[in-house]
Amino acid sequence: TTWNVGYAFINFEHVKDASRCMCVMQGYQFKHFKQGKKRIAHVSLAHIQGLEKNIAHCSNTSIFCVPAPHMRPWIKKKGQ
Repeated sequence: TTWNVGYAFINFEHVKDASRCMCVMQGYQFKHFKQGKKRIAHVSLAHIQGLEKNIAHCSNTSIFCVPAPHMRPWIKKKGQ
């Protein structure tokens, strides 16, 4: 199909920030798509918590091994 799924994993340091983000993003409808094609955000808690644990879990998956670097996940740590 021509549909793909995008993911964002955000590692919040404070519960209040995570709660606010969840409230704002849940059900958000992304713009800039073809007429009749909706992209609506669904927010949920990760089953693995913490940045380092998520990186370790995903590091050997196919998405981290994609030959084109611009297609791999982008990881930005605080202060970078």
